[in-house]
Amino acid sequence: MSADENPNDNFVSWLAERPEIEVMHVAVCDLNGIMRGKRIPIEQALRIADGGIRMPLSIVGVDVWGEDIVGNPLVFVGGDSDGICTPTGRGALPINWTSRPSAMIPLWLFQETGEPFYGDPRQSLALIGRRYAELGLTPVVATEPGILSGRSERRFRCTADFSLYWQAA
Repeated sequence: MSADENPNDNFVSWLAERPEIEVMHVAVCDLNGIMRGKRIPIEQALRIADGGIRMPLSIVGVDVWGEDIVGNPLVFVGGDSDGICTPTGRGALPINWTSRPSAMIPLWLFQETGEPFYGDPRQSLALIGRRYAELGLTPVVATEPGILSGRSERRFRCTADFSLYWQAA
């Protein structure tokens, strides 16, 4: 995506092409990799493109069960203040396992001032990426999980495109 493109245009046009979508799920990724958010009527989904939606900053700092972490300063020191959530630029994702046609928009958190909220793992990762870019570096990640298959002890490896397709080594 270029700097001139608006990440909101992606999901707005996607929704316009899919009038059957009735419900929109909006969510941020917490520190455990769990998407947390809320369900909104499709009529309110376009509101996200016009300035975002508010959610508590503490939503990203909970344990795997969704409980506040004891001593978390986001909740216990200054109260549970809200941040502004805007689309990450990933676009809308169809949800096909619900009774009503639905979709999800991944969001990330910003403070009231418009500054990124670095308690949001996506914002922290983006900051690290920018720091590498300033040094002229590009981080590259590769995985090769070794999986034993029964008695044959055949090893499997992930293909280079990370597409969840596994091939025998």
